[in-house]
Amino acid sequence: MGSLLVHAVEGSEPPDEPHLEPEALKLAPRLQDRISEANGFVEQEYKGLVNAYMQLRSAEKAAEADWSKFSTQLHTHCQHIYDSLSELSKDADACDDAQNMSLPMLFRARASKALKGPISGCVDYNDQKKVVKSPNCECITGSEDAGCKDAVSMADHELACTHLRHRLLPPMELGKLFLSD
Repeated sequence: MGSLLVHAVEGSEPPDEPHLEPEALKLAPRLQDRISEANGFVEQEYKGLVNAYMQLRSAEKAAEADWSKFSTQLHTHCQHIYDSLSELSKDADACDDAQNMSLPMLFRARASKALKGPISGCVDYNDQKKVVKSPNCECITGSEDAGCKDAVSMADHELACTHLRHRLLPPMELGKLFLSD
């Protein structure tokens, strides 16, 4: 069949476009058109790819600018949360003492009439979304003489710090905010 391309004469300039031998033209009458169509398609797709890349690059730059703008403030807020949680954990013993020793002493004092009036610091036990103060710590399911240690439920005499530490914060899993990937 021979070569598809006509070879240039030695010493002459190469042709600008290759020329097809007549037998190649018989095999593929629209070969040049098909090559041009394919090149056009590839060029169009390449332009689309470049455009998509430029859009992604622009979005990346915008995201980096937003991060630079807001990350300092975010870091400050996260640090405040971390500091508050750390402080709360340091106060755990004081909270436990207040719930298990001080509040029972106040109940006994009220039972003996040494203390008159309401005992403050208790919350609505059933509200698991926020701290809602109760007007008075009560001991409905136990005896104030026993410091309410015999109560069946703490629903009417749970202190705010106990409620926060044992009922509100654990479901939030705030510790996960400070774990590194």
